[in-house]
Amino acid sequence: MGKYTSLQVDSKANDNMGKYTSLQVDSKINDNMGKYTSLQVDSKINDNMGKYTSLQVDSKINDNMGKYTSLQVDSKINDNCGASTQAYKEIKKLMTTWASTQAYK
Repeated sequence: MGKYTSLQVDSKANDNMGKYTSLQVDSKINDNMGKYTSLQVDSKINDNMGKYTSLQVDSKINDNMGKYTSLQVDSKINDNCGASTQAYKEIKKLMTTWASTQAYK
């Protein structure tokens, strides 16, 4: 009765300092009972050199109503300036706006 879509992306960046970047996206859709979408993005960057992380995820769901779900995230992290916290806030705001739009539809 309900479709389930799960996307998991792990990205390991091994730079001069041996840093690690992890990203996970989960999307659950229950089509017959009303739409439910849960998206969670975690990005951890810890470097001193102002590295750049770019991530793009596209998810297409073709259910009974032919819906289309697309998610695109670009995050630029410069830890010396404390931009990682700001990037997380921007991503969270994007997710909230996107989820509200989908719920409205």
